[in-house]
Amino acid sequence: SLNLQWTVPFDSSANGVTAYDIRYSLSPINDSISFFNAEQLIFQGTPGNFGSVEHFLVSGLNFNSTYYFSIRSSDMWSNWSDLSNSESGTTWIAPAIEVNPLSITNYVLPSSTFIDTVTVSNITEMPSTLDFAVSLENNTFPEGRIEARIIPKIQYSDISVENLNKDLNKDIFGISLEGQGGPDLFGYKWIDSGEPDGPQYYWEDISSTGTLVSDWIATGSFDPKDEGYAGPFQLGFNFSFYGNQKSQIYISSNGLIMFNAVNSNIWTNSAIPNADDPNDYIAPFWDDLDGSGQGTVHYKQDGDRFIVQFTNWQRYSQTGSLTFQAVLHSNGRILFYYNNLNATLNSASVGIENPNGTDGLQVVFNAAYLNDGLAVLISSDPEWLSNDISSGTIYFGNSIDIVLTFMSEDYPIGNYSMDLVINSSDPANPSIIVPVTMQLLQFVELSSIKVLIEGLFDGQTSIPDTISVELRNSSAPYNKVDELRVQLDEAGVGSGVFLEADTQTQYYIVVKHRNALETWSATPQSILNNQLAFDFTTDAGKAFGNNLVLKNGSWCIYSGDVNGDGLVDIEDLNLVFIDNVNGIEGYSSTDLNGDLLTEIEDVYLVFKNSTIGIEVKRPANFLLMKNSDGE
Repeated sequence: SLNLQWTVPFDSSANGVTAYDIRYSLSPINDSISFFNAEQLIFQGTPGNFGSVEHFLVSGLNFNSTYYFSIRSSDMWSNWSDLSNSESGTTWIAPAIEVNPLSITNYVLPSSTFIDTVTVSNITEMPSTLDFAVSLENNTFPEGRIEARIIPKIQYSDISVENLNKDLNKDIFGISLEGQGGPDLFGYKWIDSGEPDGPQYYWEDISSTGTLVSDWIATGSFDPKDEGYAGPFQLGFNFSFYGNQKSQIYISSNGLIMFNAVNSNIWTNSAIPNADDPNDYIAPFWDDLDGSGQGTVHYKQDGDRFIVQFTNWQRYSQTGSLTFQAVLHSNGRILFYYNNLNATLNSASVGIENPNGTDGLQVVFNAAYLNDGLAVLISSDPEWLSNDISSGTIYFGNSIDIVLTFMSEDYPIGNYSMDLVINSSDPANPSIIVPVTMQLLQFVELSSIKVLIEGLFDGQTSIPDTISVELRNSSAPYNKVDELRVQLDEAGVGSGVFLEADTQTQYYIVVKHRNALETWSATPQSILNNQLAFDFTTDAGKAFGNNLVLKNGSWCIYSGDVNGDGLVDIEDLNLVFIDNVNGIEGYSSTDLNGDLLTEIEDVYLVFKNSTIGIEVKRPANFLLMKNSDGE
């Protein structure tokens, strides 16, 4: 691009200069023929006053090319000036994009957030500008890879809302689905609290803590709380709805939450979707409602959610009583809660609809479905990945980081993938796709394990070291399910995360160390709230077969199994003795007391334990299955 700058010329007419004719060409513009043969640029806006400076950015030009420009000005009577002087400018060379890395895979735990970056660089050494735009596309996730769409259909005669009398009985019988439905074309699905994986019914009354809706606006001749709306009300966050970001809502007296003000009466609910007005709405209970006689509507902005509550609202004309909520969450989820529905319930529409009425998710239309204590969740594809930059310009030799935020929330375990698409002005690489993957892992947190190694514990503190902690099945052949390395501190305490364990299963805990005896927990241990904790030091009975040694009031794992064969015997003694003779120093399996030297104290400890026949103790039948277990 090139930036033109000129001074507004003097014109003696009343309004001065009123228009410009700007031309550009790859050839010099030095007469009227070359001027009118040149490409014309459209000047938007009104010219400034005489003597002021005008600017015009010319974009879409070829790289590394010289362009010529000339301007004429006109007054209000279309009297055009002579040509200005012809100026030229040369565009910079083409940019060259570099993206690093070209793919991303992250392993993320549930209910956590992880940050990663992709660096975009303009690597030319000569002057250039790289224009780029970023988008996230092709969202795939564990749910929905193969799925059936449940689409309710209904046939009924077209009815003109404007000509329908509110007092007439609208016998339009509809349809309901049991428990769950969708997805619609965009990907929204719904599920209710009656399903095993459905939402929990939770009622938080905001009639005393929320803000009363009072400024109702009529859409016709009826009372505004009968046919009207209120708003806009600020959500306090960006709410994604059918791919559009919403920041405010309107509330309809007929039980809808809308993203645009309604300008007509909408007492006749319709099947969803429907191209007729209204569109772009959330309908927890769309019917011919009437709050002119009793009832209230409150709203509450509560951090990452926005609550709208209808309380004791009535149907037309002032019959029944309805109390329900719609809750919008910042992650795009929508929840309906039905507290007290004492009215006709088979003439309402429940669901959502996109801005032009071509797509929508219908929960129920004019059929019996709603009841007290019901919760309905509406959600779309999990929004597990977001980026902080949508577009920008990078000058030569510079870079910019695109920050990617991975959000696992409570999404199902499995693999999630999306394409980070970077379109740029680099003619050689106009589009680069960076595959991004999130592997959402099930986890069990080993919140605390306490182990004291006999040789490393002096009776007060322990020398920090690393152990291996295994989880093994509770029945033969006691297969290993997961394993992790744990760093123990001076108190013998460590922690970590298992990624393969089942939270509903009990496991033996097995501890291994570079020169200590393999030790099993006395019994299989249960996992509570995805956490596991165990302390081997408080009692000999904590280990299978009471296989611990008491040292200054704390129970320790036996030291001396240098070769890891499950026995402290002459072979271990020989290994330690030889290293003692050779003066081996440093972090070695023959250094039992952790002083970084294999010496007589280490020899004595192995000798002591070998003479009393110390060996590993495991559950019955383990040795019988040992080879098939791959040990």
